[in-house]
Amino acid sequence: EMVGNLRVYCRVRPAKASEKEAPMAVEVKGADQVVVTDHENERQEPKKYSFTQVYQPTASQENVFADCSSLMTSVLDGFNVCIFAYGQSGTGKTHTMDGNDEMPGLVPRAMARIFEDIADRTTNYQHDCFISMIEIYNETIRDLLADPKADNSRKSTTSCATSSWACTSRTSRPSRCTPRATRARSSSRATPSAWLP
Repeated sequence: EMVGNLRVYCRVRPAKASEKEAPMAVEVKGADQVVVTDHENERQEPKKYSFTQVYQPTASQENVFADCSSLMTSVLDGFNVCIFAYGQSGTGKTHTMDGNDEMPGLVPRAMARIFEDIADRTTNYQHDCFISMIEIYNETIRDLLADPKADNSRKSTTSCATSSWACTSRTSRPSRCTPRATRARSSSRATPSAWLP
């Protein structure tokens, strides 16, 4: 609450090998500001942008998750939380959200933290957990956890109001959620960018 209900973070990815010879267009200034310079237009003044937090190219997945880990407690307390990654292709949205086995991203870390908090609350609370994963592609909502062999034609819609068609697979352990999410990502045609617990 001290930071605010809406938080905007900026993560600057490392330069690719093909980009290292050219001057960097984005420069991190302090903990909450970036400066964007158009090196091809000397008349254009550098533009400054401020954020809640700016992560250097050297920032790890742990650094990024540290600033939103407390939100997992808010989820169990009944608050709605949405973590959303926005950016053009190749900026690192999938790496930040999903990561890999060696460097897990926000989604697997958030799920693990939720189950850790649930384990700490077992003496006073009982939790029923489920996972659903949908994709909005060309204005059509698809249930990524549905049986691919089943007839799911009724479950695709252009109305977000009926997105409750997304299936809910009940589980009690995060390890059972991971394979489901992995299969869903492999069948997705778009980059996963949002997670709403």
